[in-house]
Amino acid sequence: MMILSNRQKHLFFLSGLAAVLTLLLACDAVNSITTKPVFLCATPSPIPTNTPFPTALPTYPWAFSATIDYYFYPLPAGQAFGRVNIQYMAQSTNGIQLQYTEYNQYGALLLSQSTLIIANTPVGVPGLTSTFPLYIFAQAFHTTIYLSDSVRGQTYIFDVYPSSVLLVPPNPSPCCLSAPIFPTAVPTYTPYPTATPFSLLNNFYRGDTVYTYASTSRIGIQLQNVTTVSPYPADPSDMAFEWTFQVSNIGPIEYDFYPYFQTYLSQIRFYDGSIVNSVWSASLGLGDQLGIPVSVIPVPLQPGQSQTFSFLSDGFQSGDLVQTIAFVLNPIDSSALSPTLVPGSDIIQFVNQPDPFCPAQIAPPTIMPLATP
Repeated sequence: MMILSNRQKHLFFLSGLAAVLTLLLACDAVNSITTKPVFLCATPSPIPTNTPFPTALPTYPWAFSATIDYYFYPLPAGQAFGRVNIQYMAQSTNGIQLQYTEYNQYGALLLSQSTLIIANTPVGVPGLTSTFPLYIFAQAFHTTIYLSDSVRGQTYIFDVYPSSVLLVPPNPSPCCLSAPIFPTAVPTYTPYPTATPFSLLNNFYRGDTVYTYASTSRIGIQLQNVTTVSPYPADPSDMAFEWTFQVSNIGPIEYDFYPYFQTYLSQIRFYDGSIVNSVWSASLGLGDQLGIPVSVIPVPLQPGQSQTFSFLSDGFQSGDLVQTIAFVLNPIDSSALSPTLVPGSDIIQFVNQPDPFCPAQIAPPTIMPLATP
């Protein structure tokens, strides 16, 4: 006695039903869809263009200003030095030059400091605001300070004196640096480019709704989900797959859908890593057992009507994965490209993964009436 495998049982039963299907379809030529459906992306997400940069570097205008914190600086008794803070703002000045002279109470010269570079702000770079502490001998009664830049030679002169009383508040720091000047407008983010239409003619993704347009019968098809089922408690390693299609009639006439004949699992990635293309049709017995019957006679869909259909195929084990699922558009005419023992042609595939490119769906097409003779 020959024992048939699960797949052989499916194909044996399918071959027996093929003859019945031929009779059922003899008067149903209007259900023949010979053109491929199309998935159109409604709102693809274009890649934004890069932010443009100026054609040349900006220029930083010359700026120079200076003050001191106190004209009468504090000098408590017993201290050897007093201190004055030179406050300056400089940009594109090159070296900041400091000179000063100190005199005693009789007007005699105590100290003459020649040119001292206290800072450098090169031309073409952002400037700075800073301070420089100047320490003055306690014997100095009067000090003259000269501060100038190396580009334009602008000079600030300050006369300062020691004091036993601190005057508050101090003089404010100079403000403010000149803004850079760009040779072109300050760059801004450019708008998103016009969306490029995205379409697929086959190998659609789970969740894509695809539509046929050319034939009298027009339908929308969506693979909604694929799940794993453990139908046999006694053998949890014996797994089944359940998949669900939604079929919508978007044409002007009745469309007859043949659930058992128009879809099957077409590619499985097995637990060992091997990938096999074959035919795993729906299991009628398992469907009845789990309350998910699969019809072998046509299910009529009226214009504008949608219906979901679920299918089960068993004989798998843990670790097996569904890669693709086939949908037969034309169950009437077979071709040399059709899988063995499967009637029909114009077979399309759905990939069992979400659309990685465009999840948005277009609106369902408007049902067009039949042309009047």
